[in-house]
Amino acid sequence: VLEELASIAEHSPNDRRQMEWLTKAPDSYLKRSHQWGILEVLETAAHTQLIKLAGWEQRAKELRISRWALRNLDFACLWDSQIDSPGKVLFVTGDDSLCTFAAEAARTVD
Repeated sequence: VLEELASIAEHSPNDRRQMEWLTKAPDSYLKRSHQWGILEVLETAAHTQLIKLAGWEQRAKELRISRWALRNLDFACLWDSQIDSPGKVLFVTGDDSLCTFAAEAARTVD
């Protein structure tokens, strides 16, 4: 997600400054949440194939969800299925289509 934000921020000096603050400043919301144990940042570059959401590609295309967003949601679903305390993984997005998709998938994905 941070890579996606960085690529979006490339087009605006103000967005670049905000992204720099978010990822580097010790008082940023991201850094503070991580320090307090509220948030964990994980590298997902090695997650290249859908596992939990395999077969959902067509529905994602219909909702215009990027392959990248689909892969990140799949990673969150996989992570949630493998931890000792299920239900502790949160996937935060402001994308209405992705929210709709996640709600649909949640009804059938174990």
